Amino acid sequence: MGIAFASVACLCILQILLALNVSLNRIASKTSHGCSEDPNDPLYRAVVAHRNACEYGPLFCVLIVVAQMAYAPAWSVWLGPAVVVVRVLHAIGIVQFSLRKPNLFRRGGATFTYILALLLAGLILYTRAA
Repeated sequence: MGIAFASVACLCILQILLALNVSLNRIASKTSHGCSEDPNDPLYRAVVAHRNACEYGPLFCVLIVVAQMAYAPAWSVWLGPAVVVVRVLHAIGIVQFSLRKPNLFRRGGATFTYILALLLAGLILYTRAA
């Protein structure tokens, strides 16, 4: 369970860092609320990255812990760190690159987010059915 809990903690830290990035961009741009929808605007990209992490972070926290509580196979504990890496890469793809066109970080992060979520959910179902 240690690796699972560490993965959950890392996802929480990522969420906080992305929120801090939004705050720092708001200060830099002197914008107290809202933002433009310009894909090149750093504040907009920060908001999008934070919003996306808000959507998937809680889901993965639950899936990672429940998978371990459901006695998923021993190798599945490494899915937690894989999720952290994928979510960090996805956030980098949003924050560091224009949103006008896809990039490898963003596309790979999104693809592996779906794969890992389905794999964890499937493992939970499989483990509880067996």
